[in-house]
Amino acid sequence: MASGQPKKRTLSMTMDPQFDFQPLEPDVQKQNQPQNVLGSNLVIINPLDEVKAHPRMVEFELLDLDQVWAMGPNTRFVVKGRFEVSKPPPVGKMPVWEACTEEELDKVVVQPNWFESLFHRIDIFHGQTLLTYSSEVPEVSSYLNSWKYNYMDKIQKKKLCPDDVSPGLGVPSNVGGWDMSEPTSEWRKDYGPKIFCGESISFSYVPMNVPPFFQGNNYLEGVPKVWPMPILDKLMFRMEFKHDLDNIFKISGENQSKYRFSFHDIYLVVEKLKLNPSLQNTLFNQKGVFPYPGVTRMSRMVKVLQGSTSVKAKIQGIQFPEGMFIFALPKAVVDGNYNYSSNTDGNVFAKHNIKDVQFTFGGHSYFLDTISIGKIQEDIIENKLFYDYMMAPPFGMTMDPDKITLANIKNGGENTPYPHVYINFCNYGNKTRIQPIAYGMNPKDERELEVNLIFGPEGATPDVTYIIYYFYTDNNLLLNLPKQTSMTYFTSPYLIQRG
Repeated sequence: MASGQPKKRTLSMTMDPQFDFQPLEPDVQKQNQPQNVLGSNLVIINPLDEVKAHPRMVEFELLDLDQVWAMGPNTRFVVKGRFEVSKPPPVGKMPVWEACTEEELDKVVVQPNWFESLFHRIDIFHGQTLLTYSSEVPEVSSYLNSWKYNYMDKIQKKKLCPDDVSPGLGVPSNVGGWDMSEPTSEWRKDYGPKIFCGESISFSYVPMNVPPFFQGNNYLEGVPKVWPMPILDKLMFRMEFKHDLDNIFKISGENQSKYRFSFHDIYLVVEKLKLNPSLQNTLFNQKGVFPYPGVTRMSRMVKVLQGSTSVKAKIQGIQFPEGMFIFALPKAVVDGNYNYSSNTDGNVFAKHNIKDVQFTFGGHSYFLDTISIGKIQEDIIENKLFYDYMMAPPFGMTMDPDKITLANIKNGGENTPYPHVYINFCNYGNKTRIQPIAYGMNPKDERELEVNLIFGPEGATPDVTYIIYYFYTDNNLLLNLPKQTSMTYFTSPYLIQRG
């Protein structure tokens, strides 16, 4: 050791954490800085007309000349009602509707994601203009959302479905999960008893990927953008229901009872913000284009002759998407006359029998002497898909890692209630797109995407329609505030505005 006195050490220099006092964090409340949000109020907005037991349409007129709306967890719809059963009455007597109890669980099962299965469509109008944020085949979105509810990560699901009776919790996670004859099935043991409880139920509802209520790729993954009501035209939110709301039930063969869900009420809870007047004035005088983060969902249906070995589908004038998601549904679904009683296996998607997906964009091919990412039955591609689901998942949705297994991925998920094909068009680690063999393609160029579905030895599944989803995960709605006028309007970054 060198001679002389040792160097004096301060407490902050010690390596022992029990002596290491960190600087005091500044208290935001004590910095005497302007506070932008002064508080908020929760307000109930009722529909234009009284909600009937079997509604055809529920509309909300949204107009607020004074306050900005926060689109976080406190803004959501609330649905109230009761599952009811009418047993065969004595001769000459009128049927009596009573609340369903657990006694009915082995006699009937409710369609997965039953509430959204009652919708024909959801529309939002700004003035007289229909907001364009997606382009989906009617009657299909509830099936895709069933897959999303099942596979989304647990924290997101808890935020989106806080109630035990939430329809998003009523989806099978395993083959046989929606079997009314099996006492240990997910329907009999987990979800059914919560909704067949002998009394009314109530749940919150946020429509999936519908702005401004659902922003981002995952619910509440970030702070949602506000909805500046005072500078907007009158908005109309419309829930249009199917003609027959009793088609969500599958009844055992010997059961003669009838079932229904009787609506008691649907209303919207809105959080209105009280803003600092200076901030509010600045907000209302901004000009430009303001994007709302979200997923743009585009779907096309492909009808295939029974036994066909392949079929081609074309979508024209689109930017190269981030990925494709393909599944099959009974033809009756897209025809608008599907009855869940025709379901025989309890699965949400039908078998697809796809073994390969070939594609070109703008006429350019992507694979010649290498394994195509569309060969879903190849071991190498299945392993790639395992990591795609984990790190670049469909629709940008954070997945439940417990449900991402090679067994669930094998042969396009054939051993799950959701057999489907997922193809990721992005490179590892970001959203840049894979390039065709003839390099030089700009993903923002609008070209024709041609998809060729190749089926296995059994050919195409009989009596189904194939649904191909394309998606983008950055923004799905743009608020336009032109400098030359006080008029405001919305556009889509990927879709043509519909009037």
